[in-house]
Amino acid sequence: MLKSNLKEYEYLEKEVAEIKSCITRYIGYIVSTFAIVIFIGEYMISQTDKPEYVVDFRPFSLTIILAGLVVITLLFEIIWYKFKSHNRHVGYLQLLSQEISHHKIVGKAPTQYDLNDSEQKLFNGVYYVYCTDSLEKCRNSGEIHGFKLIMSRYNNAGSLISKKEVEKISKSVRFTFYISKNYFKSVIEPNKIADNKKLDVNFFEKITEPQFNASNEMYWTRFKLGLINLFCYLFNRDKAFSHRAQKLYKNYINVGWLYPRKLLQIAVLIIAGLLVFFFWVFFQYFSIKWASSPSITAILHLFILSIVLNRWITKYLYQHQDMLCGVGSIDYYCWAFFYYRIEFLNSRGICPQFYSSSFVRYYKSIVLSEVAQAHYNGDAYKDSCTSYVECLKSGQALTADLLPFHENVKSYGQSKEET
Repeated sequence: MLKSNLKEYEYLEKEVAEIKSCITRYIGYIVSTFAIVIFIGEYMISQTDKPEYVVDFRPFSLTIILAGLVVITLLFEIIWYKFKSHNRHVGYLQLLSQEISHHKIVGKAPTQYDLNDSEQKLFNGVYYVYCTDSLEKCRNSGEIHGFKLIMSRYNNAGSLISKKEVEKISKSVRFTFYISKNYFKSVIEPNKIADNKKLDVNFFEKITEPQFNASNEMYWTRFKLGLINLFCYLFNRDKAFSHRAQKLYKNYINVGWLYPRKLLQIAVLIIAGLLVFFFWVFFQYFSIKWASSPSITAILHLFILSIVLNRWITKYLYQHQDMLCGVGSIDYYCWAFFYYRIEFLNSRGICPQFYSSSFVRYYKSIVLSEVAQAHYNGDAYKDSCTSYVECLKSGQALTADLLPFHENVKSYGQSKEET
């Protein structure tokens, strides 16, 4: 953590703590609403069963239950927004924690200087060689607070991580990724890797952008996947389906906090309990009258109920997996703020350096693919080598049949390092 980022980091940590506290309070309101609705509804039904009462309280009981469902949905809507707010703050904190060094952009012709730097793209932590100011002086050059401005820029843009943003990252801003010098002991030197100067751009194009790009599914697709997720949460919480599952690369996914999943499970159980209570009273009251003449009241109750259920299925259940590892996740916001953070620092004459475990993984996968092509591309390994390189460069998980080949490639690199 850089000293210049420490104050902003501490401030945002307090904001995150307040958001978590707010979420906990609102789930308490939901549980309380559930208890109150059950008590009032049951009390009204018990009064209806007494012979001294002529009035049938069951319609009022139905209205109370339906009102409870609406109130709980509105409360969970606030919780849902707080989930996103939490992920936005923590995503920015994650970005700050990955910012490991600042370097001064200097020179009489900064445009030419920047172009030369972007051409070289050396990922070995020696960027400060090109700087005339001392690294320590630049690193401790005062506090930097950019969250509000960067958040405003992100909101005004209103866009997800896209190919257009990848182009901006590769052309408009100045930054470097850090790779430990220990990785350079491998058989392939950094400057000998194919497309070494475009490693960062390729990383965004092949790994980041496919994970977090926009998606516009049809209504029935969202409805169907929301129902699938509902049964997944009930019977096997780890198998929840994501509508962009085919684009999620397991090696690069960092699943955020699982609190949203737990709260969604609690809320779904509460909604299910109220639904059982609702239909129990509904069929008691309307079962005889419905056959002779449909009731406008019954139709109105069912219509409002359908709107509430549609909200839960097509939004909360459908989008929940994205909250953990897709659009709206902590990782998503980390990368979404990436461009605006660099632009903010560049405007102050600072070129930041980042340590990203995802980029390190991508770099290592490129090194392993180069080793495989150089030393395991003979007839005996040709098919395995082709599949292996394709998986690594596209960011996909290795299949079981490629794992032995993967171990051979790794062991070759390690033996060369030792010598």
